[in-house]
Amino acid sequence: MADQFSKPSTILVPTDFSEPADRARRYALMLAEGFGATLHILHVLPEAHDVVGGINAARWAELMEHARRSAEEQLNTLLTTDQHAKVRAEVSVAFGRPAAKIIEYTKDNAIDLIVMGSHGRGAIEKWWFGSVAQGVLLRASCPVVIVRPPHEV
Repeated sequence: MADQFSKPSTILVPTDFSEPADRARRYALMLAEGFGATLHILHVLPEAHDVVGGINAARWAELMEHARRSAEEQLNTLLTTDQHAKVRAEVSVAFGRPAAKIIEYTKDNAIDLIVMGSHGRGAIEKWWFGSVAQGVLLRASCPVVIVRPPHEV
């Protein structure tokens, strides 16, 4: 029995505003335009317990609100007005652990395809720091495209 695949109608590209994430965004935009899909762009900010302590709760809430507004402003500059309209772009900011929030967003928004960048870290760095791309790849219920950095020859 052959698997049945259909073209994606919703594509998610998570971003941390890095060059690898921007490369993935450009690829996801090309796919969304080609497939006539809606493009979702998600940025995940850390929660309070994920950051070293020393900040009181009121100050933390103020900092997180500022970070959310700043992230939304950045997200809104990633596409031109024409691109935004063409792919019916939806931008979102979430708080939490990136891989878990990406998976949650995928389920909550019926995402058909995830396109994400990879920083191309080595095995030791992945072991020490973890890999958001690896966490998503292992837990996603939809296809995941990893856009790797160009390799120098």
